[in-house]
Amino acid sequence: MKITFLCPHLRIAGGVRAILIHADRLARRGHEVTLLVPVKRTLAAWWRNRVRTGPDWMPGLEARVRWVPEWSAARVPDGDVVIATSWQSVETVAAAAPRCGRKFYFIQHYESLYHGEAWSPRWSRVSSIRCPPRRTASSGC
Repeated sequence: MKITFLCPHLRIAGGVRAILIHADRLARRGHEVTLLVPVKRTLAAWWRNRVRTGPDWMPGLEARVRWVPEWSAARVPDGDVVIATSWQSVETVAAAAPRCGRKFYFIQHYESLYHGEAWSPRWSRVSSIRCPPRRTASSGC
């Protein structure tokens, strides 16, 4: 299967580590896994893709890292599954074309604990109107 995760960054963090572990294990089982990671500048995205940089704190990662200047539905590659991994990536996954695969939202925690109420109006609009139909959680969310 071709699986795409929209990962918010590759800095050391527990949630990112969980995403990378899932992606790595799927890749090791023979799936074609891509991590779509935003970086602020187009030139930086181009360079990181050219030299194939990934997280140096997770050596041997089998999943492919693809850097993009920003998440957009047009940048999501064709595949079988596309997975939002944070509230910031839900809209992109929801807007992705059917050719990108079945849409999932991997929920790892109650996001307002870290992001406060500032994102609540946006999340309410996204979740009630455009959120991908399938949700999966790593905990009792």
